[in-house]
Amino acid sequence: AKGGGAGGGIFVNLIIQLCHSAKFMMPALCMKNINDKRLNLTERVLLCQNSDSDAPIECYISISNIIKDRSKVIEFCRSKEDANSLQHSISSSKAAQCVVLAPSKLSDEEKLNACSAASSSAPGECLQRAMASNIPKKYHIQLCRQTNSSTGPANCFSVTTGDINGLKKAKLCARATSEAPA
Repeated sequence: AKGGGAGGGIFVNLIIQLCHSAKFMMPALCMKNINDKRLNLTERVLLCQNSDSDAPIECYISISNIIKDRSKVIEFCRSKEDANSLQHSISSSKAAQCVVLAPSKLSDEEKLNACSAASSSAPGECLQRAMASNIPKKYHIQLCRQTNSSTGPANCFSVTTGDINGLKKAKLCARATSEAPA
């Protein structure tokens, strides 16, 4: 690299960080395919490091206009070193869909929390259903966070009566796929 200076050393270290333990060329291709000029080199490396597909970029593009804090978007979308690569690429894309579908009335933090472990868009749809069903907001995340059903948890919460209420009801119905508890 020409013009070595201090800036050149930082650049080289970031490229080494990007490519360290890379199994394929995907981290470099991921970096090449980022079009968002707002991302600095360090942010690009964080987003693309360990990637095995364009999933981190697709995730970033999907939610960067919804979630305002870039560092939180990058953390949410980036590939994790210990994740099964193909599985992470799929879940990263589905988790982004979850954020897109989450009600706009929720805070960025609530959307990311609800969708961080999503393997489908169901938690985002569930949050919409919970809000429409007048379920108290304080139970929305607990109810929908890891669901695979867009309607089951809210339906279960709405019909469950008796001694089970509040947080206990949310925990009971969190994995429900219908009105019946999971």
